[in-house]
Amino acid sequence: MANYFDGRDDAHAAIYQMADTDPAQFWMLLKSVRTARLSELQLVFLAAGPFEEFLRRHGRSYAGPIVRAAEADESLRFLLQALGCPGPREELGAQMARLYRNRQSQGPTSRPGGA
Repeated sequence: MANYFDGRDDAHAAIYQMADTDPAQFWMLLKSVRTARLSELQLVFLAAGPFEEFLRRHGRSYAGPIVRAAEADESLRFLLQALGCPGPREELGAQMARLYRNRQSQGPTSRPGGA
């Protein structure tokens, strides 16, 4: 992934290809990126490129996992907000809003150990 941000053309091509033709593998890559503590600029580059392509092609299939992950992950929420493709973003945004409303209506969640 570091090569993608270093501007290596082969890394760019491989990640775009993965986003287009291998959504399961790209989703696994996104899971690892989410824990990599990328800068906002790096997240914008990822959002305005391969992540946008992934959502355009496969967003409907991955809407549920994306919403669940975005609920707990600030980096993924940032990726979604940074997107320039309104269709999938609006659809995901509506699903996220429903999810948050449902969670709020359930009240506070209890945690193990009484915390």
